[in-house]
Amino acid sequence: MNARRALLLVFILAFGALLFFRWREQPATSASAGAPTVYNDHMLGVSRLDTDRGIAQFETRVKEDPRDFISFTILGQLYSRRGRDKSDLSDFARAEQSFNHALRLSPEHAAAKSGLAAAYASQHKFSEALAVARELYQKNPASLDALATMADALLETGQYREGEEAIAKLTEKIGEIPAILARRAQLSELKGQTGPAVTLLQRGVETMRKTADPPTEIAWFEARLGDVYYHSGCLAESERHFDAALALYNTYPLGLAGLGDIRAAQGRLEDARDLYARAVAESPTPRRLFDLGTIEERLGNAPAAAERYTAGEEMIRKAGENQAAYYRELSMFYAERLGKAADALDLAQKDLALRKDVRGYDVLAWALYRNKRFDEAKAAIGDAMKLGTRDPDFFYHAGMIYDALGDRAKAAGYLEEAARISPRGRPELVKIAGAADGRKCDLRN
Repeated sequence: MNARRALLLVFILAFGALLFFRWREQPATSASAGAPTVYNDHMLGVSRLDTDRGIAQFETRVKEDPRDFISFTILGQLYSRRGRDKSDLSDFARAEQSFNHALRLSPEHAAAKSGLAAAYASQHKFSEALAVARELYQKNPASLDALATMADALLETGQYREGEEAIAKLTEKIGEIPAILARRAQLSELKGQTGPAVTLLQRGVETMRKTADPPTEIAWFEARLGDVYYHSGCLAESERHFDAALALYNTYPLGLAGLGDIRAAQGRLEDARDLYARAVAESPTPRRLFDLGTIEERLGNAPAAAERYTAGEEMIRKAGENQAAYYRELSMFYAERLGKAADALDLAQKDLALRKDVRGYDVLAWALYRNKRFDEAKAAIGDAMKLGTRDPDFFYHAGMIYDALGDRAKAAGYLEEAARISPRGRPELVKIAGAADGRKCDLRN
């Protein structure tokens, strides 16, 4: 499920900006217990607003005073937060519009520029995000938000050395706040260091719980932990963290879909269907619709499956300029559809032209395999595995590619490693792994 994993990771982009704002709070100027807190930046106050009520409030404000660039900026931040909470790219598009409006009114407004960069990145517009963030950071090296977006966009486009350097600068400048820990965890996981990634995310959760952060933001960390454990084959641990996310935010789409993944891997298809359906009802995305359709198909409900698949494809067609954000997941979906292999390859190539990260190379490798271009698939999977990422999909795809090339020894080694990490319901891997019950959770350092 690389596509949803990328979706979860990219919400670091929106999540981090809000955390930076709140963690730069200053002590109140009054000793009175009820005195309001004074902030370095007016945007810090966004963290104290209810999202939907705040959006309604600031939508009214900008209508009443269309020259109020500060209200447009706050509205953009609130749209970004809702986009993160609901996994909805359309809210990031609304955020982009609000930030651009603020910048037309006040071209040098730093908070609007940093918010715009993050909104671009959250829509997978990484070149635009880098351009805006770099310009802001060059003019104002104290802009941690710009530096954070640079780090995120660099990692998402496969510029790992520069991304790691940016994260190191962030750590040096601001310390180990949760937003930094999340980025360091992402980097560790990319390098195959799943144990350290879990430790970093756990520290983030502990810090946020101690400081009574908003439940939705703690839920993101819990879901992120659930995701790392799931991709490591640790289903019991993964379930515990997705449950914790839902205890904080009981309609959290990432939590519902994450539990749906676990139930599907366990063969509990009715439960998986219910969880995916709830996630779709709360926030429909193409990936969730495809997952729900897959479960319907496995349950023998072909008409329901076709309806879900069509809805997912239609959502992408209607995404306009945001279609590129879905190239990857649509490629993986088409790679499993009869007669769609050429479409899968076209989408994978388009995606890789925009973001040359290891997951993009994995998607390309699988599309090439489905098109029987095995030598090219071998080169692409090599690029996917260059960091040492311990994603079972990478090893499974490598095994199948080498098997097609006739290298049985390498194929067996990769498939055995995929099964060791997580068989995840694939019959060929389940056969290799044996019974899943009692499997030890193996997090590598």
